[in-house]
Amino acid sequence: MSGGQLQILILVGILVVFYGVLIIPEKKRKKAYNNMLSELKVNDRIITRSGLIGKVVIIQKDNVVIEVEPDNVRLTFSKQGISSLLTEESNM
Repeated sequence: MSGGQLQILILVGILVVFYGVLIIPEKKRKKAYNNMLSELKVNDRIITRSGLIGKVVIIQKDNVVIEVEPDNVRLTFSKQGISSLLTEESNM
């Protein structure tokens, strides 16, 4: 194997590792996030990307209306503004 072939083989190996370490996990995270948004339902507790915690009261095509305590203020957010769903375990 000549030096040029070895360099190409090393470069291909680095690209495969890069794909396995960065691209595949990001695809999995994106799929899980989109799945969470599609399964969102009324009365779910969520946290927004800005850190607000609230309860979903209305779900529209691209937006959700959440109710924030203590005064039950209602705010409209884009679904993409939701960071995560709060579960019973995460509330403890």
